[in-house]
Amino acid sequence: MKLSATKLGKMIGLSGEEVNKKLASLGYLEGVPGDWGLTEKGKQFGELRYKDNGYGGYAARSWSYIVWDDSLASKLGDPKARLKEVNKNRKLAGLDQLKSLLE
Repeated sequence: MKLSATKLGKMIGLSGEEVNKKLASLGYLEGVPGDWGLTEKGKQFGELRYKDNGYGGYAARSWSYIVWDDSLASKLGDPKARLKEVNKNRKLAGLDQLKSLLE
């Protein structure tokens, strides 16, 4: 499955910006924030996609973005970090106890 940097970051407990910086430091991205490009290494896991708003003339807008294979999450951090955080917060909020009372 292909995911944006933001969605990939949610899996490992980072923001999209932090994911992009980490991908750059690992050699998957080159450039600067707002103008990232895939390296040869990055092309193995990432894909550049294009989007436009469907209008012509002055209203025409287009942009590109990169999506990543979800297997890259394990190279960046713990793919279950977000799930662990959610479960910890559920426990702190007492939702686990509430669930057992309702059963």
